Amino acid sequence: MFATQIPTPLGVMWGVADTERLFGLLYAANALYLKSPLRKWLPIERGIKWVDRDQRPAVLSELVAQLEAYFQGQRQTFELPFADIGTAFQQASWRALDAIPYAHTVSYQQQAHQIQHPKAVRAVANANRLNPWSIVVPCHRVVGANGQLTGYAGGLWRKRWLLALERRALHRDTL
Repeated sequence: MFATQIPTPLGVMWGVADTERLFGLLYAANALYLKSPLRKWLPIERGIKWVDRDQRPAVLSELVAQLEAYFQGQRQTFELPFADIGTAFQQASWRALDAIPYAHTVSYQQQAHQIQHPKAVRAVANANRLNPWSIVVPCHRVVGANGQLTGYAGGLWRKRWLLALERRALHRDTL
């Protein structure tokens, strides 16, 4: 397992991967992640080696390149090999996040309907809270039923910033 620090406009993030798959992209400043379920899914027994730019496996280098393009408003989706982690319900919730169009939002209720569990709104919100791939799997695009920003493991200010970035980039592309 490898981890690398990634400077972003939202602060330092940690990318975690093996040589082939991405296990996580986490906000380093958020202590919540230190107790995240990601830890139970990481093959920790092999240890995690912190690497710099020159030592990153290809998947982490590709993550960094795609993130840079995203933050420049030049990428709307991510194409990375994800590790098969989480419960079946969490995986379904996370796949639904990928279906949310760039610069758009849906409610937790809409997401619950999309995965065929219309009464599981709180479970969907919890799955989103545990999403190990911040930004890349866009849980920041889910809002409350009234359209208000609610819950984001990286903090509401980051959620607001990401949505504004996407709307500016989309608007710029349509001019």
